Amino acid sequence: MRLHNNWIGRLSLGLALLSCALPAIGQVDLSSWPQVKMEVLAVDADGRPLPPPVTADSLEAYIGGKKTPVVELTPVAEPQSVCILIDGSDSVGDGLTLVRNKARRLLARLPAEDEVCVAAFSTSLWVVQPLTGDRAADQQALPQIYPARGTQLRDALLDLSTYMREKSQHRSRVIILFSDGIDEHSKSSREAFKRGMEMAGGPVVHMICLPEAFGHALRKQGNPRLNAAFTITDFGGGMTYVPHTMADLNAIVEALPQAMRSRYSLTLTARKPARDGHEEQIHIAFAKAHRSEGAEIRAPEGYYAPSQ
Repeated sequence: MRLHNNWIGRLSLGLALLSCALPAIGQVDLSSWPQVKMEVLAVDADGRPLPPPVTADSLEAYIGGKKTPVVELTPVAEPQSVCILIDGSDSVGDGLTLVRNKARRLLARLPAEDEVCVAAFSTSLWVVQPLTGDRAADQQALPQIYPARGTQLRDALLDLSTYMREKSQHRSRVIILFSDGIDEHSKSSREAFKRGMEMAGGPVVHMICLPEAFGHALRKQGNPRLNAAFTITDFGGGMTYVPHTMADLNAIVEALPQAMRSRYSLTLTARKPARDGHEEQIHIAFAKAHRSEGAEIRAPEGYYAPSQ
């Protein structure tokens, strides 16, 4: 069992209390422009956190294809705002009972200081339990999720991202998505989805794929559902998990909360300081002297500069 370049072959290797607006980290924080701050994960081939320390001089960064120094890299210990998003479309069918059970186990493993919401989607987003620190309320929300016809995966993620920008108490934001990856009715284009997910303050998405027969159908090279799964998570530096067996699925539920706790805040300086809303691509990796097999930095793919 291997993760993102490794968890499955290609897997190389997210309305209870309103608070004052915090500087948005989410995927990218531009509040100190032209400094660009983002949260990244340092993980091994199995999606587990690398042993500390991971230091700034062990990494290399590129903005728009041009090498740029990593100004700062520091561990992050603050709580997160986490939304568990469950695919309630009829394509999941009988698998929804399994998803509820695994989501229950996942909830029990998230840090107590995190605020968590439970949401579902088919043709629209339903925030079943708004963000709360009450784990019992989150657990009680799971049985309220039932299958419905139709599926709008991209639209649901965009709507949930907006909800988290408006309601999250914490600056670090994550969506954990349980889905089979099918999207038949979303109105947003891939380009609109990409821009919406890369806007400052948005959540990182980690996706646990739920294909029929635990991923065997997705092993064929070029499967469009698998490609779509990576598109959803790669924008923000999240992880995509495709279990092949029940044991794989159980291991993912154990590993993901651990990986989410191994976060670093990384700071770069923008290559183009203009406040014109331009898009920049980012690539973060271990420098050659610090590379080890399977280890990688999961980071956002890009950002949009401020427009004012």
